[in-house]
Amino acid sequence: MTVTDTATDPPAGAGGTPAVGVYYLTAETIYTGLGGASGDAGLTDQQTLAFTGINGASGTVQQAQVNAGDGGIASCFQSSTLTVTFSGTNVTITQSCPTCPTGQNCGGNGSYSATSGPPATFFLLTQDHGQETGKTFTWQHH
Repeated sequence: MTVTDTATDPPAGAGGTPAVGVYYLTAETIYTGLGGASGDAGLTDQQTLAFTGINGASGTVQQAQVNAGDGGIASCFQSSTLTVTFSGTNVTITQSCPTCPTGQNCGGNGSYSATSGPPATFFLLTQDHGQETGKTFTWQHH
């Protein structure tokens, strides 16, 4: 899918508990702020999250991602296991497998919103290369 720029501030996270299941990336937006760029960001991203073992404030996520166009880097595939910890509207993401290479950012913090739907959605807002990026994932199945 195509990543878009939008000249607005990002929405605030609302928290919630993600439903267990598989979610597909359905929208990705770079929030450039008032007066910023808008339109096609020149990037593509394809991502799947599988939430398992959600237990109140934490859980495990299996991630698969294919992206292209990021600064001229060719397409790449990444698969990882992440641990997520929820606190209010904040989420902390830690990559547990494979081990993160020294000097790379394989996790981080952000805000999120989870809705029960139908369909259930998971919105994740993080800082990516100094810009706030929002990703909307839509639940597909258990």
